[in-house]
Amino acid sequence: MAKADTEPQFKPDEFSRIFDEYRAKIEEITRRTERKLQSLDAPLEAAVTAGPLAGEDAGSPEETAAPAPPEPADDTSRDEEEDDEAGVIPGLMDEDDEADTIMPSFEPPVLLKRPIVKPGRQDRAKPPPEESAEILYEARKQAKRIIDEAEERVKKEARKKTQSQVDKIIDRAKKEAEDIVARARQSTEKDRNDAITTSKREAEQLIKEITEKARLETQSRSSQAIADAREKAQKIMADIIASSTEISRFITEIVERARKTIGEFETRLQTETGDLAKVIEETQVKLEEIAAAAREEETNPVIANPAKIKEVYKNPTLALHFLGQRTNGKNGNHALFTGQVEMKSSSAVDYQYLKNLKKYLVNNHGVKYLQEYASEKEMSVLFDIKEPLPLLDILRNVPLVEEVITGADDDVCIIFKNPA
Repeated sequence: MAKADTEPQFKPDEFSRIFDEYRAKIEEITRRTERKLQSLDAPLEAAVTAGPLAGEDAGSPEETAAPAPPEPADDTSRDEEEDDEAGVIPGLMDEDDEADTIMPSFEPPVLLKRPIVKPGRQDRAKPPPEESAEILYEARKQAKRIIDEAEERVKKEARKKTQSQVDKIIDRAKKEAEDIVARARQSTEKDRNDAITTSKREAEQLIKEITEKARLETQSRSSQAIADAREKAQKIMADIIASSTEISRFITEIVERARKTIGEFETRLQTETGDLAKVIEETQVKLEEIAAAAREEETNPVIANPAKIKEVYKNPTLALHFLGQRTNGKNGNHALFTGQVEMKSSSAVDYQYLKNLKKYLVNNHGVKYLQEYASEKEMSVLFDIKEPLPLLDILRNVPLVEEVITGADDDVCIIFKNPA
């Protein structure tokens, strides 16, 4: 709630009613005061009009006292009048503070000294009008002061009561707002639960309908697909049965051709094996002759082509061909090799020599083995050297190698030791 709503709101009609009641009380008090003053002035005027009393000298300088004013009402009636003049408005005071009235009791001033009237002189016996005017002035002044105090007190009381009522209204409004929010929350929760329940029920019904529809469609399509598949299978089976005779004939021809080819291959292999054995025998004889001639020579070995070395040496040999790069060492000797290296040998060489050499190079010097090729005429192994290596020195230190001979075109011939 805004701040302006909490400030006391005064109703003009209520204040007008209260002030009208106070003004009516003040006017009543004023009228009573005027009546009392008139009752006091009446005996004086009667005495002046009657003239001097019997037995008194009209020109006597002695002053006679005016008749005594009428006695005021007793204390009880006076208290009742004071209570009426107090002007207490019920409903504006608390029950515990009944003694404290909004307007104090008002008592008009009373003339205590009467004027001395000499008999026989009527024009000099009238009371001075200043005293009545002063009494009325004092009464009006006190009435105005009472009205001002009453207005201030009424405003204070009205503020207190209005603030209290505003607080009560605010509390009641808060409580009603909380109740409204709680009821709205409950209603919203109920509506939400009802909506969720309805949505679930509708969703389940929709899912059921969709599932049933999909099942029927799937069943229809599957039945059609099965019928089509059966029809196609029957056609395929008919085609297979129709072509089985042709397939059997083709298989028979293939088997006959395979048998014929295998027989021809066996005959050719036997013939080539005999020729190969003759070539191997002739090569061994030539190698033995070359080895014998070499042992007779005491001079330095002659550098020759690795292809011709096979005809000179009797021991197993291996040709080495460099496909990579060759560089000189620090001192100009100990050539370094990088790149690919191919080793070739005739089929007459024992494969065990080549296998042991390959194992030695790969395990001890970090040479990478790439591939191996074997045919009826030769066997070859391909290596890859990542870092520059003194390959010739490494080969000379191989336990299986007896000698390493270099050719003019960087081809190398490796002569293995003859087994004992």
